[in-house]
Amino acid sequence: MMLEKNMKKTVDQSCPKVHGIRLPRATHRKDCKMVCKHISRRNKAVVLLIALLLSTLAGLYYMEESKYRMYVFVTGDDPGDPEWPSKKVWFSAKQWLTGETDYLKVSDHDLINKNGVKMPAADSFIQDLYWTLTHDEYITEQNMPYDLFVREVKPTFIGRYLYSEFDRDTLRPTVHRFLISFRLNGKFYDSELVWETEKHYVATSSIFKPGVYSKLYGDYTYQDYRQGKPLPKL
Repeated sequence: MMLEKNMKKTVDQSCPKVHGIRLPRATHRKDCKMVCKHISRRNKAVVLLIALLLSTLAGLYYMEESKYRMYVFVTGDDPGDPEWPSKKVWFSAKQWLTGETDYLKVSDHDLINKNGVKMPAADSFIQDLYWTLTHDEYITEQNMPYDLFVREVKPTFIGRYLYSEFDRDTLRPTVHRFLISFRLNGKFYDSELVWETEKHYVATSSIFKPGVYSKLYGDYTYQDYRQGKPLPKL
């Protein structure tokens, strides 16, 4: 009896446990491998499922956050950089595009103020426009002195707000673009006006015949928004 008990004890101790269950000696080698293989497969499936879930959640989060990613142009320091001289710096504009804000994203660089932006006072840019016109040889200082230019051109100004941009230093939407229309010597012209409100900077650039600016650039503008045109797909 004592010998049988000792043998049984030896057999029981020699049989491994799998998840707390001791396998019979006669089958433990084969069954242990099968059970362990099954458990290993199940664990792999669980790990793959968790990884897939995390990957899906990360993808959804990225898609959600990408709606708010925008960029500004900065001057690069490295001439060997593919983006030199103007380099894109990306940032999150979420605080300006969520909740009851006044802005709508129309591209990764531009946005519009839904309430529009009033054109700056003519006195703040008319001299700059004068030098732009003389530089491009539309007029000369001899055939149209500055005082005469102000008297004849200033009353004809019509400004249209186009869109806004973020200031590259403050990352605030304080850079606004306008299209200025005016009459000069009986002809109509357009010029783009840039107003950086925080830096108190106003400047005109390039002179266009009526309608040419829109054909050249074709950006979504405040006028498109007012007319109910759908926003560009980003």
